[in-house]
Amino acid sequence: MNTKTLLILTDGDFVGGAETNYTFILPILKEHGWRPVFVTSGDKNISEYFSRQQLQVEVFPGFSKYFSFTVNGRVSLVNIFRTWLSLRKNRIVLKGLFKKYQPLVIVSNSMVSHWLLSAVGSGVSCKRIMHLHDIIDTRKVFGLYGRGLNHIASKMDSIIVVSDAVKERLSSSLGYKAVKIYNPMKATGLPSKPLSKPMRIGMFARYTEWKGHWDFLYLAKALSGPEYEFVSYGNTTGNEAYFRRLQAFASSLPNASHIHLNGFCYNVTAEMAKCDLILQLSILPEPFSRIMIESNACRVPVYAYDGGGVQELFRELSLAGLLIPQGDLHAMIDAIKSADKRTFVFPDLREISPDNYFARFEKVLVG
Repeated sequence: MNTKTLLILTDGDFVGGAETNYTFILPILKEHGWRPVFVTSGDKNISEYFSRQQLQVEVFPGFSKYFSFTVNGRVSLVNIFRTWLSLRKNRIVLKGLFKKYQPLVIVSNSMVSHWLLSAVGSGVSCKRIMHLHDIIDTRKVFGLYGRGLNHIASKMDSIIVVSDAVKERLSSSLGYKAVKIYNPMKATGLPSKPLSKPMRIGMFARYTEWKGHWDFLYLAKALSGPEYEFVSYGNTTGNEAYFRRLQAFASSLPNASHIHLNGFCYNVTAEMAKCDLILQLSILPEPFSRIMIESNACRVPVYAYDGGGVQELFRELSLAGLLIPQGDLHAMIDAIKSADKRTFVFPDLREISPDNYFARFEKVLVG
């Protein structure tokens, strides 16, 4: 079987949805003759992350570092300029990788990697695919961000979107390039369980303002009785000051001993399975919300704000849990209080099994 090289462009500063997808399909990719290579700015935690999943990956860590466009919730013009310089350097490196690896396909997974891939110029013999994981805030659709993303997308051969909510943010003229593929997941085989005492309420999200951690803590404050325990996991990279503010507020609450704010979690399944209920509290529209699928895979219901692609996933995948109006803390509090009165039927997740995902993914790669 001929080896088909697939270059996967990532940011390198944290492990996110793109890398998580590959934990499910790396063995299948290799079985079908693909050679996946992660291209990043320094190996950092990518190899460690996959090793913990008992997966070995090939990494090219030769890119210059990218910098977050925001620092503690504020746009950093200095970082934008530094990232622009990195992109100029990485464009040269990427052209060299065409000779080194002779890839059949390159997939970009973030705004900066989309930008880089679109800027390599003509004469590129491999297929260029944008994997669009993020939604464009409605306020940005007709702004510089939205126009820039559509310009970049116009230079790609194909666009993979994670939901209709994301696809709708692209220009209608690009619709023919877009293919919707839900992120992969498989059932853990864990059985459903009765609620524990205290009820363990979890949140799994990168520590950034729009993910709704303040709402999480306000819920913890409102539900301060000994019958509730709150636990949060997420990456803090680039938002350390935000994380410290959350910790300070949590420690000031009377039930501080029942509130646990943790950093990045390598074994999400194990920690989710310990929860009785998982919350999705993003205050901006979610493009996909993998944690909703992960929680159901662990046989844990999810209570979610209904913005973005959340309603779509509840409808299409028959998720177990409740939809709560965006930002309605009172409705969320009432729902949590009555959680012991509800029973849920969990989906089998066959629709987004790794095998089904790979079949659709490979069709885009070679189609």
